[in-house]
Amino acid sequence: MKKIVLLLLTFNLLLFANVAKIVAMNGEATVLRDNNTITLAVGNELLKDDVIQTKENTKIQIIFKDETIVTIGKNSEFKINDYIFDEANQQYSANLGLVQGTFRTITGKIGKVAPEKFKLNSKSSSIGIRGTQILSNVQIQGDTIFCTEGEIEIVSQLTGETITLQAGQFVQIREGEPAVVQEFDAQTINTTDTNTKFLNDEEKEEALENFGVTINQVDPIAVETQEETNNQDNQTQINQTTSNINDTSTYDDIAEKTNSNTTQPTKGFVALEYGRGLGTINDNYIFKINEDDYKLELKLNDFKSNFDTDGNYDDSQLIGTSFNNVINGSSATFSEGYYYSKEDHKENGYQVFDTNDDIQWGTWNATFSNEVNGYWLYGNTTAVNEVQNLINSNITANYSGYALGKSDTGGWGFDATNSEVNFTIDFGAQSLTGNFKLPGDSGGITVNTLNVSGTLNSSGFTFNGTNGTTGSGNGSFYGSNASSVGGDFNLKNNYTYSGVFKAKKTSTP
Repeated sequence: MKKIVLLLLTFNLLLFANVAKIVAMNGEATVLRDNNTITLAVGNELLKDDVIQTKENTKIQIIFKDETIVTIGKNSEFKINDYIFDEANQQYSANLGLVQGTFRTITGKIGKVAPEKFKLNSKSSSIGIRGTQILSNVQIQGDTIFCTEGEIEIVSQLTGETITLQAGQFVQIREGEPAVVQEFDAQTINTTDTNTKFLNDEEKEEALENFGVTINQVDPIAVETQEETNNQDNQTQINQTTSNINDTSTYDDIAEKTNSNTTQPTKGFVALEYGRGLGTINDNYIFKINEDDYKLELKLNDFKSNFDTDGNYDDSQLIGTSFNNVINGSSATFSEGYYYSKEDHKENGYQVFDTNDDIQWGTWNATFSNEVNGYWLYGNTTAVNEVQNLINSNITANYSGYALGKSDTGGWGFDATNSEVNFTIDFGAQSLTGNFKLPGDSGGITVNTLNVSGTLNSSGFTFNGTNGTTGSGNGSFYGSNASSVGGDFNLKNNYTYSGVFKAKKTSTP
C-alpha cells in the first residue's frame, strides 16, 4: 500500500524561551508590551499579555509552544491573555483575545490534551474547541465564525446562548440578531479568508526551517499508533483540509503573487448543464462541483493569460482530474476537455465582448466515458471593505445583465441574445430582489420570469426562488465599489434552468 507522507513539526524549545514566535510576515505590525510599542519582525518572540496590532495589507503568522498556529490578517488586534504549556507538570492554558480583525487558528497540543483549557475570546463570543481549525472575523458590530475542521462550541457574550458548529458551518454573532447556524460554501469563506490563509506545504517548510523549526517526514501508521499510546507525544500533525469544499483556503501566499496583474482577489463560479450541480473556481483556476449526484474537478489551463486578454478565445485546454457519479458509485477517466470564452453582452441585437469589465465567462466541455458540459464565470472581486462601506452607507443599487446556461427539459440554451437578469440590491438592509427572464421555448418566443430574493454580506450574496420559483443561487461583487455582480444559479419555474449570470450596476437610487 502506498504510504502517505505527512509533514510533522518538531520544535526546538530553546528557540521558544517565551510563549510564541513570529515565523512569517508581510507588511508592518507592532506589539504593545508594558506600555511600549515595539515594531515586529520575523523571528521575534512573544510574551503573555502582548497585544499584536497589524496594519493595512499586513499578514502575520505566529506559532506557540504547543504548536498552535495563528494567522492574523490586516488591520487586526490580537492579545495573548494567558498561555501556559508545561508538559512536565501537565499544566495547560491558552486564552487568546480576538480584539478586532480576521484570524485563523489551527490548534496544537493543548487542543488535544486539554481542549477545555483552550479559548478564543472576543467582546461578542467565546470559542471553545475540540481539535479543529477556526476562522474568525471580529468587528465592532459582532463576530463571524467559521468551523473549517473539527467542531467548536461558541458562547455568545451578548445573550449567553451556546452554539455548536460542525466543519463546514458558520454563524454570525450580532447584537439584537438571532445566531443562525448556516452552511458555508467556498465563495463565502474565500473573501473572509483572503488575509489569513496558511502557507502551503512547501512555503511552510521553508519558513519554519528558516526560523528554527525542523520538519520531519514520518510514517503516518507509526504516528497513529504512537498517538494512541501517548498523548504527550512531542509531534503533532499539521492538519490539511483536503476534504473541505475549499481546498486551497488553507494555504497562504505570505508574499504577494508575482504573476498577478490585479490588486484585487479573484473569484469564480461554475455550473453543470441541466441543473446537475453548481460549484466554485479557486485561485489555481480549479473548479469543483460537489453535489448530491455528481462530483467534478477540472482545471482551466493557462486561464490567467486568457482572462487578461478579456476577449474571444477558443480551444483553450482543460485539465481533468476526476468525475464521479455519487448515486451510481462510478467514476470515469478524463480524456480531453476545452473551455471557450463567450460574448459578454448585447449591442444592437448582436453579442459583443467587453474589453474593460471585471468578469469573464464562457462554456466548457470535458470527455470522460461520456461528455460533460457546463458554464464558468470568473472575475476580480470587490474588496471587502468597499462592500462594507456600501452597507454602512445604506446604498441601494440596480443591476442589469444576462445569463448563460441551459434548461433541463427542452435542452435549449440562453445567453446575452435571449436572456435578461435584473437585481435591486439594498446594501443597508443587506437584502436583494430580482428576476431572471429566460426563454420558455426553444425559439425564445415566450419568456419565463423567475423571481428571486436573498441576503448579502461583505463577502457576497445568496438567493432563493420566490413567487412560484424554486431553487437557489450564489453571487459575488466585482470591480470597484461593486460595479458588477456575477454568480451561478439553479432555478425552476415550469422548467429548470442552470448556469451563470453577470450584471452591471445601472443606477443608485
